[in-house]
Amino acid sequence: MAYKELSMKKFLQLHAKLVLKGAVVLCCAIFSACSTSVIEFEKKDLAITNLDGKTIPITVELARSRREMTKGFMGRTNIPDGTGMLFVFKKDQKLAFWMKDTPTSLSIAFISASGEICETRDMVPFSEASVESSQPVRYALEVPQGWFKKNNIGPGCSIKLP
Repeated sequence: MAYKELSMKKFLQLHAKLVLKGAVVLCCAIFSACSTSVIEFEKKDLAITNLDGKTIPITVELARSRREMTKGFMGRTNIPDGTGMLFVFKKDQKLAFWMKDTPTSLSIAFISASGEICETRDMVPFSEASVESSQPVRYALEVPQGWFKKNNIGPGCSIKLP
């Protein structure tokens, strides 16, 4: 009987160690997958009416969740003209953005709930300085730096929102 009890005890200890190791490996795998996974942003084709009254098409990636907003264009080295990222907030508020881990020069437009562009600003790659809206807005649109100017887009222009 002592032999069987000892064997069962060793069996249970070995089993517990294996389960624990398996749980640790599983947790590491899940953490690794979550921290390095690529976010697939939903894309939408939108249009901006510029200062000349012309319609300028733009394809945007939508950032709606906290995870999407935190990621933004971080790490991207190529953002083609005619594309951007639209940050969609649930309510009007003063917004603040930075360029941490973002190697590409960007311009940002702060946009009201009705779709009117209130202001545009240029942002410097890798800067941790805050770029803030001067008033509460609902949306922010990031594009390659100079794209707004090249397309005559500025305060007073309107964007048809999703």
